[in-house]
Amino acid sequence: MRILIIFLMGISLPLISSGQPYEKVNKNSKSIKLRLDSIISHNWDTSSFVFVNKQKNQYLFDSNENSIEQKYFNWSLYHQTWYNRNKFEETFDSNGNVIQCDYYNWDTISLQWKPGERDQSVFNSYNNFIQYIILSWNVDSNQYIANSKNDYINDSNGHLITEYYYGKNLNHQWFLTNKAEYTNDSAGNALEELFYNYDTLSGTWKIQFKIDCQYNSYGSETQYIKYFWLISSNQWEPDNKSTDSFDVNNNQILEIRYLWNSNTNQWYFVSKEETSYDSYQNKNLTTTYVWDLNIGQWKPNYKTESTYDNFYTNSDLIIPLGFGNVLFRHKFLGYLSYKWDLNNQSWVLYSDFIPFYSEQITQLSSMLLENIRVYPNPTNDLLLFEYVDNGEVFNFELFDIYGKKIIKQVIIDKKINLINVSKGTYTYKIFNNIHETTGKLILK
Repeated sequence: MRILIIFLMGISLPLISSGQPYEKVNKNSKSIKLRLDSIISHNWDTSSFVFVNKQKNQYLFDSNENSIEQKYFNWSLYHQTWYNRNKFEETFDSNGNVIQCDYYNWDTISLQWKPGERDQSVFNSYNNFIQYIILSWNVDSNQYIANSKNDYINDSNGHLITEYYYGKNLNHQWFLTNKAEYTNDSAGNALEELFYNYDTLSGTWKIQFKIDCQYNSYGSETQYIKYFWLISSNQWEPDNKSTDSFDVNNNQILEIRYLWNSNTNQWYFVSKEETSYDSYQNKNLTTTYVWDLNIGQWKPNYKTESTYDNFYTNSDLIIPLGFGNVLFRHKFLGYLSYKWDLNNQSWVLYSDFIPFYSEQITQLSSMLLENIRVYPNPTNDLLLFEYVDNGEVFNFELFDIYGKKIIKQVIIDKKINLINVSKGTYTYKIFNNIHETTGKLILK
């Protein structure tokens, strides 16, 4: 295995290149997770040929691994130190949904955090998102005041079918402003989205624009087209479009964006993004291009090269909600970015993006988990467990190579049926309320 070392601000970061997969061993029956504590980005200084600090993000998690605070800093060249910029704090319900997010800005005069916006989300008993309210901090009354909200209507399958937008008048009463209607396929993917403005004079809805989408068999969006309604001609006119291509593993490998030319009634290219993946399905190279109308060719614009440590999978990581699984399918070690130099017709180093982790060790003092045996491994369809049965309930979870959870169920009669799971290599987790252990499983 090749080890690359990047020296950065006096810190050496080992970047483990893609090689053959190897199994993680849980020494002393302890589960080690990596918590993302911060990310630091730097700009490449072309005069001194070194990276200089640009921005830092810090993350704080609760005991349930929910990211409850994200704080952002900028670098002061003059003072040679980090200074506060803004932050937001999130509150979660028992289901892991974000029900409140508070945004703050740093006041450089008072050296205090000043409240800004507060977003509140409401979920029903089926865990469906049904309302979103935006409040702003009023400096005169020293309290949050609601100024807009959205209500979401779902069908019996929990799929969104209608969205209502509200504003507030001078009497602090809600009034309708817009609505969106969704037509979905059987999987809940929105095939058509119709957006309306509410005409207060006539008391009727006026169509504004629509979005048509297509999907592949995995439910990934392959085409997006936005149209505006032309009142003068009483018809739809295209506005912009994007098309997406995927590989056999449903990884997005190409996205092309277009704009509509109403004079020629044709689409013309705007930009495209090409992405490649390593053998572990990690996104390792992304390149963007812009279309040059004058010469009718694609011109390189920006690219990133990412590196990973495949020893840790997504299930081993504690990361904020909303951090895509594509970037964190394994331990993400960072990326280098480049810009295209038009004069020299070559890539030049532009910036980097380095995450920092800390180990979080879960003590597995339970003798049951310390001595549990999982067999046979490899297996065909039935997985057996051997341990002293004292009536304690254990749960079993199975994750694929992308970190996606395939199975979650209670272990009954010391066995789990995997007959409906495809052949391959998986990671499993066995746990109760306070203890857990993990390992690798092969289905043949």
